[in-house]
Amino acid sequence: MKKSFLGLILSITLAASILTGCEFGLVDPLDKTYKVNDIETTARRLFEACKEDFDYSKYIVCDGSYRYNDKSKCSSKDGSMTYYDHTQYKAGYFTYSRYYQDDENNLSIYSGDFKDIMNHNSDKSISMNERYADQVSISQYKQTQNGEKTTYYQYDGNKDVETFINVEAIFPENFDGIDTIVSRSQDKGKNMLDVTLSGDIGFVRHIFGKGCHGYQYAHNIRYSFCLDDNKLKEIVIFGNESTEKSSAHGSVTGREVEVGITLDIKEMSNETVTMPELPNIMSENDDINRILTGEDDFAVTEGIDNPVNCNDEFCQKAVHIWEDLMELPMENRNTLTEISSALSDLAPEHGYFDCSCNYALLGKEKCVVRFSFYNNMGKEAGHMYVPFKCTIDNDKHDKIIFGNAFCVSGEDTLEAGSEGSFSFTHVVDHERQHHYKYWLDKNMNLELAYRDYRVERMSLLKKDEELENFAPENRDELKRIAEEFRFSGFFDITEYYVSKDEEAYYTIDSQMSAAGSDDIKGNYDINLVTDEEMKEHLVYYDRKETHVSWVQICDE
Repeated sequence: MKKSFLGLILSITLAASILTGCEFGLVDPLDKTYKVNDIETTARRLFEACKEDFDYSKYIVCDGSYRYNDKSKCSSKDGSMTYYDHTQYKAGYFTYSRYYQDDENNLSIYSGDFKDIMNHNSDKSISMNERYADQVSISQYKQTQNGEKTTYYQYDGNKDVETFINVEAIFPENFDGIDTIVSRSQDKGKNMLDVTLSGDIGFVRHIFGKGCHGYQYAHNIRYSFCLDDNKLKEIVIFGNESTEKSSAHGSVTGREVEVGITLDIKEMSNETVTMPELPNIMSENDDINRILTGEDDFAVTEGIDNPVNCNDEFCQKAVHIWEDLMELPMENRNTLTEISSALSDLAPEHGYFDCSCNYALLGKEKCVVRFSFYNNMGKEAGHMYVPFKCTIDNDKHDKIIFGNAFCVSGEDTLEAGSEGSFSFTHVVDHERQHHYKYWLDKNMNLELAYRDYRVERMSLLKKDEELENFAPENRDELKRIAEEFRFSGFFDITEYYVSKDEEAYYTIDSQMSAAGSDDIKGNYDINLVTDEEMKEHLVYYDRKETHVSWVQICDE
């Protein structure tokens, strides 16, 4: 009996020791000593030293990756029917570098390429299948020059996809409430110490910046230190969560979320490194720079154009916003800084959360400023653009020219070219799409080069309201094709209207064969050309350019 009682006491004591750790003499995993090349260290010392290195290094370079995968599905209990199947996948790669000379002169650069893909499939009987994919390339420059702080933001693509990882927030302030697992490993002949933190790791949420989803699913963060030089080499944040729920109606809803961030530390050095020049942020043209920074006047015209002829909510409101801007006293809207501030004040009055100001350089003499309006969800509702030109030749009479402002809905896309082209796309639905190609004229106003309108099925042209989108002189003939041609439901048709020619051209494509185009050409009086012929005809207007990047400047 005494033996059993003594065994019970020992069991209780051992269990308490395991639960309370160092209170009973066990060493905290963070304080366990590791010896390599006659040098002793602990995980805690490595954290402290590497955090100090990171905070005070004059030069840091690291790169990483991000992924977020969210799958949800609703199906019948027996699995025979899927009501919906939804997936959002966001991923990308990023680079972070920091250059430090002193508190008055330093620079950090964050750049990355990210994509956002959404697939949504519903019950096929109601044909609710969608796929959405978008991407963006971003660069953010936080510069302190002679004590003056400025943030430059440059991007190409859909700004809604921007994703920021806060590299400066990678270390915990303390280890209270955090569970720790420490293990040794070998990596390409190097002695590594891996420290995995879990439990109360709320600090991780600060690493997930703007547009970076999934911090609540990040349950673990692993730090990999090299014991040979006591340097931090890699950080991996990871986690996943799965749920499944059955309803009283017999359906089963499941969701699985996975998130991960990887950060590789390429270099940390106390050697002073020359700071790089900022690429294409400011213009070589001093007149343009003075206008962008608010030193010189930014003149705007009274009206605002609608080049896509879009009648949606934003384009209607844009007219009223611009009218309100024009009613302000002139002294409150002389410079770009003042106009940007005024539009930010007007945005809430018209149902928008905020307005930001960006610009893109079009060569050495031209520039276009964009005012972007955001809804309460932070999505771009629409944009207003103002192009202008600052002639470098001082002998020219019209040295600075401002063009008419124009608006574009956030539902439409605009691609601006480096030589002054603007390509607009307005998708009506999955069967109909408008496209417009403009170039800036000598007065910095949009001049239509050509427009095209594509319809997925010719048979839609039986409706008079659909024919209104086509050239008036050809509507009767197009309607006759839609009604008489037996394969009109299998052919799409695109009308190109070229401004210089004042003439409409047509191309068709078939899900069957090319034979039908000969039937149309032989029996109907429309100007039918091949895709190759049309492409050749538009080669001047579609000449190769580089897409511009948009830059946002914020004084801090």
